[in-house]
Amino acid sequence: MCSRTRALLLDLLQWLECGEYLPGNGASSADIPKARDFAAGALEKQRRRLKRDGKALAEVDDEHRHEVRKDAKKFRYAAEFFGSLFNDKRGSRRQKKFVVAMEVLQDDLGALNDLATGPDVLVRHGLDQHPARDTVVFHAEKDKLIETAQASVDEMLDAKRFWG
Repeated sequence: MCSRTRALLLDLLQWLECGEYLPGNGASSADIPKARDFAAGALEKQRRRLKRDGKALAEVDDEHRHEVRKDAKKFRYAAEFFGSLFNDKRGSRRQKKFVVAMEVLQDDLGALNDLATGPDVLVRHGLDQHPARDTVVFHAEKDKLIETAQASVDEMLDAKRFWG
């Protein structure tokens, strides 16, 4: 292990054990957020990001739609990770519905991404002249896929929050 790595690990250990964020080291227990509050804030932040980036999928380019796909993936993973903090009957029911809506959204955005990246994949593998290439990458359905993905974004954003 190099000296820089060792120093970093020692600094991290010192911060974990003696950090100012700990009660008695300058922070009060009131300054440390409760896990549920932290989770609710993190989920709300992810929701706002998806709402902002996913509001007009038909008016943006493929790269922006790919960013929305990554936003949705992060949001879903956060929802699954923090879900156990909201495990009362109502929260569990809402979280299950939410995760299903997120799965549908990710599938729809994934189909759009496949359509956008498909031609490059075919070229990279020397299949761009293959007779069946149009059955793999068919752009006539792009508008329909965008419409479906937008409906999935809107449906997911309309879903009741399980964290609030």
